[in-house]
Amino acid sequence: MQSKIVKPKNQLEAFQFELDQLYINTLGQVGETDANYIRRVVSIKNILEFSSRILILGGALLWNPVALIIGVLGLSASQIIESMEIGHNVLHGQYDFINDPELNSKTYEWDVVVPAEQWKHSHNVVHHDNSNIIGKDYDIGYGSIRVSDDIKWNPSHLLQVFTAIFMALDFQHLASLHDARTPEFVMPKAWRPPAVEPRPPWSEFYRKMAQYRRKAVKKIFRDYIFYPAMAGPFFLTVLIANLIARALTNIWQFSIIFCGHFIENVSFFKPEECENESRGQWYARQILSTGNIEGSSLFHFMTGHLSHHIEHHLFPDVPGYRYPQLSIEVKNICARYGIPYESGSFTKQFKTVWIRIIKFSFPNAKETLRPEPFDLSSLYQPLNEEKDSIQMDTNYSQPDSERSPINNEVEIVFSESKQTVKASTSESILISAELNGLTPVYGCRKGICHTCKVTKTSGRVVDNNTGIESGNGRETIRVCVSLPLTNLCIEL
Repeated sequence: MQSKIVKPKNQLEAFQFELDQLYINTLGQVGETDANYIRRVVSIKNILEFSSRILILGGALLWNPVALIIGVLGLSASQIIESMEIGHNVLHGQYDFINDPELNSKTYEWDVVVPAEQWKHSHNVVHHDNSNIIGKDYDIGYGSIRVSDDIKWNPSHLLQVFTAIFMALDFQHLASLHDARTPEFVMPKAWRPPAVEPRPPWSEFYRKMAQYRRKAVKKIFRDYIFYPAMAGPFFLTVLIANLIARALTNIWQFSIIFCGHFIENVSFFKPEECENESRGQWYARQILSTGNIEGSSLFHFMTGHLSHHIEHHLFPDVPGYRYPQLSIEVKNICARYGIPYESGSFTKQFKTVWIRIIKFSFPNAKETLRPEPFDLSSLYQPLNEEKDSIQMDTNYSQPDSERSPINNEVEIVFSESKQTVKASTSESILISAELNGLTPVYGCRKGICHTCKVTKTSGRVVDNNTGIESGNGRETIRVCVSLPLTNLCIEL
């Protein structure tokens, strides 16, 4: 592959270029190996779940405590793999390239009570785009735990240690209330978590709660009535075993997720600090607001590779099992530009989570863990002679602000809407669709959440973030950042 010389103006732009290039190179390696990997993981999960349920049933019927314990641990492990290594990553679109409806983010429904539609909105769109922005990222304390002095204290925070324990034990169901923004509907007004966006109408709250209830009822019946009933007089034994397995799963999920964002050296941001972010600034915020957990390959697997939370937030659509290798490059890039890269053992990170929870339960607690927050303005320094040029692939695009707009006109056929429109090559397909009265589903409008993915059946586009040009054939594109290069046909 040929290369060209790109001359960034400052450290921030060079930092962005390096991460963009790492992303492009990694996506270029994604393929059959990744498809085989996730299919193996699905098989392992299915075998583990089936054998564990047999052990629990057999252990109850024969009163074999060893079989019961192994069955409980195995069932919990299968639930962790399903929700973290499979479900979470599939819903991020990491395996959409396979074109398998059972592993596609638009059609996949995971074996968790949180409806996939709600998770993709609250997590992929709201959380990932607004990571650790007070009032915009509703994952901060999940609406009931104060983890920063930027959050107004209220008397309920005095009990947040107990709130956190309860949340850990029933994390699955409490996470299901998240997208509906339940705390804003059930808490007194003075106690509600900070929110930049207005509270949704009650009708939307009821719709999401009804969606959650329908799924929860099915899962509760299956796990806590149907399976225990198979044990006949040992119903209670199997019921307790299933409850313990789910509790272990919930505690593990709570621990890993909280270690990703509420550890010692993470930063929280005010909305005004993040207005009109460039992609380089967005990258920097993701790194400053997350942290990694060190451990073995098995440990990383059992976290859904969220132990590499920094890499996940930088590249949410890259298959998670690639994060350990990516972390080496990301850490080196951060070191070159002086950006803090937080990583530590599970014991260390988990301890600082609880220190933060206990500390900010009191009204006068101040943020002292990182006395001097990293100043992004340091990245605006001009590059020195050693860094005044960076080798980039030919398909790498210059930053949006430097790209000369080419305003040609092409024709886009939206096949499902039976509409043909004229579109500009300087505007995203999403904008062109909206200007012509269509209402595509979208989330962040930045190419992060993948809510706007559609199938292109013919024609070429260019990704406005990465500069990667598509082929002429059928493939999935993100309409919010895809610019048409030729006439197109899109399933929309």
